[in-house]
Amino acid sequence: MSKEKLASIIESVLFIYGEEMGFNSLLKITESKEDEIEGALKIIKEKYGKHNSGLVLILGDKKAQITTNPANAFYIEKIIKDGFDKTLTISALETLTIIAYLGPVSRARIDQIRGVNSSFILRNLLIRGLIEKVVDKNRSYVILYNVTGDTLKFLGIAKEEQLPEYEKYRGILEPKFSEIEKNHE
Repeated sequence: MSKEKLASIIESVLFIYGEEMGFNSLLKITESKEDEIEGALKIIKEKYGKHNSGLVLILGDKKAQITTNPANAFYIEKIIKDGFDKTLTISALETLTIIAYLGPVSRARIDQIRGVNSSFILRNLLIRGLIEKVVDKNRSYVILYNVTGDTLKFLGIAKEEQLPEYEKYRGILEPKFSEIEKNHE
């Protein structure tokens, strides 16, 4: 695999993951060597530096994360503040519904269902205490999202299975995504 292709894969993985990821996880995901990972990260860092990008690559002790450029913090703070002063948007309700019916569910699956990046909405729902992160039991490098007990209480139910037509919708969606995931492994 070329350096550029590996850099593209790592950039996508870090963007979708949305948090700091260790080199060990990147090694497993890409099936590459550590020096190849370091080379790919260097390409990404240079790319963001050259083009005055809205994103930056943060490198730590054998960890990497893609985040927003601190130079744009003023504008990001405005949108975050505006987002918390309002009721939930249609997009946030849509995301919360996906998590309630399919949870625990990965951000990648949420993004696939919605057709757009959901990281900002997930962050908003996390801060509001409506959802929580859990680690996938089978893949420790994958973060899953689930609704909180407070959300269930607000809805007047004790568990997700009490949602309207829960079995019907889960029965329709779950097999489709299981098949998609098998085809990608």
